[in-house]
Amino acid sequence: MEQLQLPLGKVQLKPSGMMARNMLFIFYKELKRALTPIQVTPQQAI
Repeated sequence: MEQLQLPLGKVQLKPSGMMARNMLFIFYKELKRALTPIQVTPQQAI
């Protein structure tokens, strides 16, 4: 039983890891998009 659970755990780790990677990528994009107006505004003011 324990030997069967180990491969299953590894298989389940891959999709969750990719989901975490996608979530992090989306979060980074949203954060960059949120910071962009702050960076652009001073340049436009000058």
